[in-house]
Amino acid sequence: MSLSLIKTPTLNLTRTHEIQLRLNGSGQLVWNDKDQKGNRNIFSGIVSGSVTASNLLFRVYDAGWIPGVSRLRHEILTQVGFDYAPSVNQADAQQLEDPEAIYLYPFGSSTYLFERKQLSLSLSTNLQVKTRYNQKYQAASLRLSTSRNYVQREALGNRKWEFLRADLQLTPLQEGQLRASFQASWDPNEYPPDSTIQRPPWSLITFASSLRYRSGDFRSGWSVDIGTQYQRLSRTASRSIVFGFEWRPNELFEVDVDTRFDYDRYREPELRGFRANPVMQALGLAYLYPYSQQITIRRNLRDWDLRIIWRRTGSIGSVRKEFTYQINLIADPSITVGLGLDAVTGRWGLRSLPIGVPPTFTGGNLGRSRF
Repeated sequence: MSLSLIKTPTLNLTRTHEIQLRLNGSGQLVWNDKDQKGNRNIFSGIVSGSVTASNLLFRVYDAGWIPGVSRLRHEILTQVGFDYAPSVNQADAQQLEDPEAIYLYPFGSSTYLFERKQLSLSLSTNLQVKTRYNQKYQAASLRLSTSRNYVQREALGNRKWEFLRADLQLTPLQEGQLRASFQASWDPNEYPPDSTIQRPPWSLITFASSLRYRSGDFRSGWSVDIGTQYQRLSRTASRSIVFGFEWRPNELFEVDVDTRFDYDRYREPELRGFRANPVMQALGLAYLYPYSQQITIRRNLRDWDLRIIWRRTGSIGSVRKEFTYQINLIADPSITVGLGLDAVTGRWGLRSLPIGVPPTFTGGNLGRSRF
């Protein structure tokens, strides 16, 4: 049995400024038939509460000097929230020796729920465009967010604040043909000398960018994507470049190409071939190594979809190449059958993975029988 209470009052600061509050409280009563010691008819309770304060500021600008634009609306949303829940974790194994203690079976949140004292902070800003034809679209959006858990737990270690995350989305054209996105995260924590993590405060942890242009619609057209990925969770950073192309001449036929190249300046002690060219090194192309490539051809067969896929993944010492011929029912993509060739081992196999599930799921053996 559970109960939730939600209240959304408004705190008026001035005639034009206000703060929206959201108060949330919940409780749950759980009946347990028995525990591990044989005690019967045990009731346990769970309570939690949260409060969120938000403030929205906006302004409308006259932008008639921009071709095709009438107005610009800029808004800033700030949010502060705090979430609390007491711990309902079972004690250690010594509880079993106490005849008065209750030791429930480890099922559900009534037995295992860590204490939570979570502070959340976020800042969002959006830029909306209104055209002279009274049409609106969002041209840019930026969101910054982080949080801190005030509970002292060994799992958190020396990390007090979560990573500061930023997400920027740009759509300069009204029809949305051109889109750009950027995501990044920074570690604001300062670690002591004896910590297993050693990096200066506000170190860049991840960065990803993507630029996409499309032409046409869902019936016919093409699109191209290019992006970069950067990640540094330890002392060694990984960088890669991704590229994608999609071509759909009509509703019945489609071709997709996806590639990924890893950037590594120290993979080879001595560069050879085109990699030894000073121009290629100056452009950084000499340090790009192919990691994954995939070509997919899809043909609509009325009630069925035919997919022919060639895929190559891996780098030094571990490369996987495979070819798949697969058909699936459009009404239910989980109904599928296919035939695949592992080009490394030279073995054929039956494929029965639903569309969208990668072949490497659970080690690449799900739904596959080799012969």
